Amino acid sequence: MAPTRIFCTTPEGIEFILKKEIEEVVEDDLFLGFDEEEPPPGIVLFTLKETTPDRLKRCLDNLQKLRSTDYVCSLVLCSGDTYPLNSIDELQEMEKEAASQSWDEAIRVWRITHDITEPDLTKAALFRCTGKRLGRGMRSQKPKYKSPDVERSIGKVFSEKFGTKASMVLHNLQVLIVHSSEKVVIGICTHKPNALRLGHDFQQKSRDDRNFQEYKVVYNDAWERFNKQLKLSSQLEGMREKILRLNESGKMSGSDLKPGRNKNDTRVCMSENSMSVTIAHALVALSDIKDGDVVCDPMSGSGTTLLETCAMHANCTAVLGGDFTMAECVVSAVNCDSFHKVASAYGVIDTSPSITSDKKRICADTEQSLPSNSAQGLDTCNWNAMQLPLRSSSIDVIMSDFPFGNRCGSSCKNAKLYPAVLSEIARILRPGGTATFLVVARKLMDALLKEEVTASYFNSTRVPFKLNMGDLWPFVYCLKRTDVAWVKPVVQT
Repeated sequence: MAPTRIFCTTPEGIEFILKKEIEEVVEDDLFLGFDEEEPPPGIVLFTLKETTPDRLKRCLDNLQKLRSTDYVCSLVLCSGDTYPLNSIDELQEMEKEAASQSWDEAIRVWRITHDITEPDLTKAALFRCTGKRLGRGMRSQKPKYKSPDVERSIGKVFSEKFGTKASMVLHNLQVLIVHSSEKVVIGICTHKPNALRLGHDFQQKSRDDRNFQEYKVVYNDAWERFNKQLKLSSQLEGMREKILRLNESGKMSGSDLKPGRNKNDTRVCMSENSMSVTIAHALVALSDIKDGDVVCDPMSGSGTTLLETCAMHANCTAVLGGDFTMAECVVSAVNCDSFHKVASAYGVIDTSPSITSDKKRICADTEQSLPSNSAQGLDTCNWNAMQLPLRSSSIDVIMSDFPFGNRCGSSCKNAKLYPAVLSEIARILRPGGTATFLVVARKLMDALLKEEVTASYFNSTRVPFKLNMGDLWPFVYCLKRTDVAWVKPVVQT
């Protein structure tokens, strides 16, 4: 046996969060440290000491449960050479380097994590290659070769080396190729491919529609409860068909929404602009949430941050979210309604929250409380983030992805939205409470935080840093509420 080299993927910019969590879950006497040579952005590479198969499997299972990483892989190649996208010759060189590597250790780790005892790999494995491009500007380039070309080239190497067949659907061995502007990293995933989707993906399982039927049951069940609770049938008319369009045979014929695909994703549906689970995890991890806290996302969209908060912190008093767009509220409500059923079934959480939410102390002075879903303490509703129906100083933690671009608002609208939302956040956040924002319009946010009134409400706890979100580069702001009393802003006519 030899030391095992492992790499994990995560959005560029939040590698420090993943490193901290790796150190927490890997036993000290197994961990030999992170690589001294810097891996490509979005990759964390480290080495595990020689150990028994059972202990190695337990360690990798714990790594796989980390919500800050998308893939956990046994390393085959971390190339010291760069392979520019502007030449087919570079692709051929990459193929030659992959063919020259020993894949034996990665195959051994795969056998251990998948409980494979069949010695003949041609009988034991069906494989699939998955290519990812990471790094600044990688998606915006016009390359001579793309990810499918890399997948085919490395797939050819693997097939010729081991004689195995490829399968896009029935594979049990997944080769991951991460291509950045600096290096190429190749590995074999340690997790079972179907586990990556928590059973939500109706296109998996030999396309027999079994997973799709399970997904449809969860979805319909959540939809019916949500519709009855909010009693908004007239407003929701036709929206269900828009969200989930079925043909006559009951199969998916097209949808504006889709179930989550990440290994730890608890969403049964998400919209086009939904945040990734790993980025939501980063916001939650930076928010310093404690047991008993009341957490709020005033612009929660499809509810990703709400679900991530519940997955990481089961004992919050309440987790509240809302959105101005009714379609997003529907998606969020369905996801929240089905959260505990999905998360418990797939091992994302062990138990339901033990603290019942006291919604009446949070809500405005009315007889009604916020609409409640079946998940204890998890609430979502349709509201205006510039006029939140929440009491002053009632929230302990706020996190939000501020709208940007043309899909979510516009520069003109955001210039009015941002200051109004910041003022409301200052009103509802208790002194000492934390606020974590994801912001693309950095110049606008910086200007607002420098204004005398707004600056008096917040102290920065961390220098804003950027992360890669689909080749967008938003900044993360971590703030703490001061003791300065909120003053209602003067509305200029």
